[in-house]
Amino acid sequence: MVKNIAVNCRSRGNGQPYTVAGLGDRIHTLLLMYQYSMHHNIEVNVHLSSRQWGDNDKKNNSWKELLELIPKGYINLINHPVGDLLENEWIIYLRKQGYADVETYYYFNKVPVATFEITQYIKTLPEIDVEDLSEYMNLPDKYVTEQWDSQDQSRSINPSQVASVRKIYEDMGYKIVTINGGELHIEQKKPFPSNSIKHIAYCMKHAEYHIGANSGFFHLAHLYKPYEKIRVYTNRPHDHVTRAQQNGSKVNYLL
Repeated sequence: MVKNIAVNCRSRGNGQPYTVAGLGDRIHTLLLMYQYSMHHNIEVNVHLSSRQWGDNDKKNNSWKELLELIPKGYINLINHPVGDLLENEWIIYLRKQGYADVETYYYFNKVPVATFEITQYIKTLPEIDVEDLSEYMNLPDKYVTEQWDSQDQSRSINPSQVASVRKIYEDMGYKIVTINGGELHIEQKKPFPSNSIKHIAYCMKHAEYHIGANSGFFHLAHLYKPYEKIRVYTNRPHDHVTRAQQNGSKVNYLL
């Protein structure tokens, strides 16, 4: 059997088109769908509008690269040539395409205008295994991964605060491996693209903690680490951060 789930076409917050614009948005979507699949022991077709899939190779390739991180047989991505529909129009369209059982989802703290609540599936995280890429990099014996930059500047942390946080971990004996600008900064034994998601995932998987801002690689850590190994530093509340804190992540509010 296969379950058909449509990614929401509209933002639950303001009703604007939801385009899954950022890396973190795409990772979060795949996490939700993978967890649903695992919980119900069923393969999931994930339906995306044209704007969610993207109209350029960069975004299309991002989806494909991220899907490679998910074990085979759980998720299929299906792109449709429509965009910016209202939620009921999106469902009607998909049912006309033959997906009679298609459903959308809602979040616990949002108005339930869809069929089922999705955050119940991410109260724990999957801690997915990674491909052995040890031949490509020298990992420190004891280290954390960090990312502080964000496409949303309001989520970025200023350099003096970053320096203070780094010192805490360095004083505890941790080396710090930095992800910045979407690139992994680490000594390479064999050449690989520094923006390769699977290499970043390998490094993150073997770190003691992932620390940093509420940004794309905060979401990537959700695929590989339990909540208590993800430490968030932020200057304002956000749904993703609050949910992580409720489930065991340490959240530090920097004023």
